[in-house]
Amino acid sequence: MIFDTIDKSIPVNLQSLAKQRLQWLSLELSVREDNQHIGTGIGGNNSQLLALMSFHHELVNNSIPIETDRGLMRWGSSWLERASRKDIRARLDIEVPIPKYTPLDKITNDPKYSLGPNVASWRVLFFAEGLCQKLARELDNGDESNVQVTAYALAGFPMEVILMAVRKHIQIERLVRHNLDEHPDFGTILTKINKTVDR
Repeated sequence: MIFDTIDKSIPVNLQSLAKQRLQWLSLELSVREDNQHIGTGIGGNNSQLLALMSFHHELVNNSIPIETDRGLMRWGSSWLERASRKDIRARLDIEVPIPKYTPLDKITNDPKYSLGPNVASWRVLFFAEGLCQKLARELDNGDESNVQVTAYALAGFPMEVILMAVRKHIQIERLVRHNLDEHPDFGTILTKINKTVDR
């Protein structure tokens, strides 16, 4: 996820920090719900991330925490700078109260999110999932000819989209069985995600 609008009065270093924090958050939400080895140890919340993807995100120059208003999510730059990662997750749970393991179709069928200003980002996710689903079928048939092509295609997607799509469709067993983490192209993508999510 990215900030769709940023108040230009926010110092550049705080803008950069806020962008990193939003990237970290989107990646942590995209890991497995029971993954306690990443970041805060709280685990992911894919449904909450899907809901967040539908919002217009605005970085504002004040100390508010997070505020939501009909598809708009405002993030206070001063609060985002000071808040711990656990505080960010806790505040997010208040503003977008979606429990872990909520079925994704409950989000996609909820007008509060499905009519959001950035709902087109879901199509990006679904397209990436289609690529990974196709590659998974090919790998199961012993065909590794499209690993590089899929890696090239995925390289342009947001990291949280790649992580969710790979985790959901290719899964760890296929990654290991076909050494995708060591593939020169696919492995590069996975390494970049791992470094960012562990930052």
